[in-house]
Amino acid sequence: MRSTLEYPAVREAPEHVLRGLRTVDPDAELLYWGLRPDEQAKEPTLRSVWVLGTVRRTRTRLLAGIRLMEAQERLGPRGDRDAWQIGKLLSQGFATVAFYPTDVPTWAVVDDFQKRDWLYRFAFDEEFERSADVSEGLPQLEQRIKYLTDRNDSEGRDIWRYTFGKRRSYAVN
Repeated sequence: MRSTLEYPAVREAPEHVLRGLRTVDPDAELLYWGLRPDEQAKEPTLRSVWVLGTVRRTRTRLLAGIRLMEAQERLGPRGDRDAWQIGKLLSQGFATVAFYPTDVPTWAVVDDFQKRDWLYRFAFDEEFERSADVSEGLPQLEQRIKYLTDRNDSEGRDIWRYTFGKRRSYAVN
């Protein structure tokens, strides 16, 4: 089950994991991302990371990937290598689903992908509405917005008069 992407295959995912991922989505790919700093460790250590995604060659993904790579190339040495890699994969139709910090991918990756796929297909709208309800239910946020709009309505005219009231001409540079 060789990948169709132009990506250095330093390590390949186990066959049984790839087969399981492709039963969920035939376009699924699991790629070795490389060694990255482990942010949960107490001492600075490196950990293997795998990236899961789906490959569908669309014009949108192609253009987004090219733009991302060009932006990183314009930055030169200050550019982010990971962002350039994501752009390269995106230009080939690869959309990232999740990153997995593990030395060897196990069936847990497949289980997680099945859950994500189910939520995306069936529960996306409910989850979005629930998150919107949570954000709307914040009384402090509503009070803050009301305070700022009231203040803008009441003081906005005075600020305009103070700034531009006595001027008859405006310098344009």
